[in-house]
Amino acid sequence: MPNDGTYVVVTDATAPTPAASLSPEQRTPVSGVEENP
Repeated sequence: MPNDGTYVVVTDATAPTPAASLSPEQRTPVSGVEENP
């Protein structure tokens, strides 16, 4: 993902990652509800 300056690209797996940068498979459901049920 290109760094547009809004987010810092990190390799630490424990660091928070913007949902927009994740593929649907990597996204964690919020409140137990999936984005596309």
